[in-house]
Amino acid sequence: MKRWFGLLICITCTPVVFYAYNFGVGFWRNNEDWAYLGTYLGGVLGPVLTFASVVLLLLTLRETRSANKAQLTLLQKQQFDSSFFNTMNSLKLALDGAKYGRPIRVNELYDNFFSEANIWVNEHFEIHKHTDLNEDAWETAKTYIRRHQNIFESEAALLIPVLLNLRDLSADEKEDYVMLMKGLIDNDKRFWLEVYALVWSPELNYALNTFIFSTLPIHIQSRITELEG
Repeated sequence: MKRWFGLLICITCTPVVFYAYNFGVGFWRNNEDWAYLGTYLGGVLGPVLTFASVVLLLLTLRETRSANKAQLTLLQKQQFDSSFFNTMNSLKLALDGAKYGRPIRVNELYDNFFSEANIWVNEHFEIHKHTDLNEDAWETAKTYIRRHQNIFESEAALLIPVLLNLRDLSADEKEDYVMLMKGLIDNDKRFWLEVYALVWSPELNYALNTFIFSTLPIHIQSRITELEG
């Protein structure tokens, strides 16, 4: 915008400079000289100043629109963040709730859904001819989750809108939010949500298919290591 101001000032001053160059500078005693000056400036500067006013108005409108757009973008970002963290906190509370049993301590197993599910997979590990052990682990987990049709129905309803909204973000933004999600919800819970999606929730499975949402739980990975040895 500063360049436009400079250009308009140059355009405005140029006729004055030309007039002074041709007719000199000073206070004239002849009224006709002043009349000529007024006529000249009015005829030349009038359209220039009108043009300058229009340009300034357009520039002001553009700056206002740009500022409004920036404010709207910031507001939408704040609303998205608020919705994201509220949903993730609700999901975390649900997965940590009494419905799924007592919590897991580091390197210790307790009687909750997630630890019992991991133990069941290790005890009923199905090995197939044409798949590797990682695929076999997922298939065995799917066998277990088939016994629990609606176990994560409420959690899936919370998660699906968030994941679908993340699809509209840039790759870097999407990665940042997925990392936040992984920091809030531990891997074992994310794994069993993903297994549930594969078996019982096509909507959640669709929402997850562009993300690396989870990996095999560490206890199942340990079982694979034993089988490979």
